[in-house]
Amino acid sequence: MAIGTRTNIGTTQSTAESTTISLSTIAAVSSGDTIVVASLSRNSSGAAATLSDSAGNTYALAVSDYSAVRTTSFALHFVANALALSSGQTLTIEWTTTVAVNQKAVSAFKVSGITTSTAALDATGTATGQSTTPSVTSGGTVQADELVVGAVAFRDNGTVFTQDSSYATPPVEIYSPTSAGVAQARNIGGGNLVATSTATFTYAPEVGSTLLWIAMIATFTAATSTGAEAALAGHGLLLGRSRNKLAFTGMRERVPEHLSCQSVGHALPLPSGFVISP
Repeated sequence: MAIGTRTNIGTTQSTAESTTISLSTIAAVSSGDTIVVASLSRNSSGAAATLSDSAGNTYALAVSDYSAVRTTSFALHFVANALALSSGQTLTIEWTTTVAVNQKAVSAFKVSGITTSTAALDATGTATGQSTTPSVTSGGTVQADELVVGAVAFRDNGTVFTQDSSYATPPVEIYSPTSAGVAQARNIGGGNLVATSTATFTYAPEVGSTLLWIAMIATFTAATSTGAEAALAGHGLLLGRSRNKLAFTGMRERVPEHLSCQSVGHALPLPSGFVISP
């Protein structure tokens, strides 16, 4: 199954003294989509983040890092096979610390076509440094078609973020500005690409001045087509799939209940509940 369009569902930031931040979604999430969330907070304890939303989705940690010298916690979370969220609903991030944090930022997006379980997470990587060229490399991926997500947190005011040329947003850039007693802003930048071969992947954007950064990368496996979809595609009939509906091309006659798939060597039934749209 092809990985779908990656769509920003919202960004937010806050300098309020608190341990939580909430994002109001700007795009609807369909049932079965995957949601990926990058979040950072300024804190001195390495506090972990937990996520929740209006639909009751359960978020899993993909990768995280904490840097004491940067006083920044940074993480990528995801939920596979999401429950539907309407535009305007709430995603909340809470940091497990008793000390309020006054710089927080979040960037979230949705995508379809990802394996619908936490097993979707494949390779990850983290790195830290001080330079104009953040860079992080993943482990080797297990299948050719995967979504690769890179993100970087950096600490500076007014720095220009230049996307890695192999990647595209989302995640959308967001920064938490300076606040009382805090001289430097905290920023999130990120990007994604759809892989077509197994490999290790590097995310390497640029920033406008030498500064401290944390970078991370995670890959997510594409969902595999059902046997029936593979059979239909082999007959040149399958045009696309949207949830429980199959769309076909070049046909006006009735499709039989069983289609022969010579490459598999046996007939494959169409799944119950599928609708054929000429």
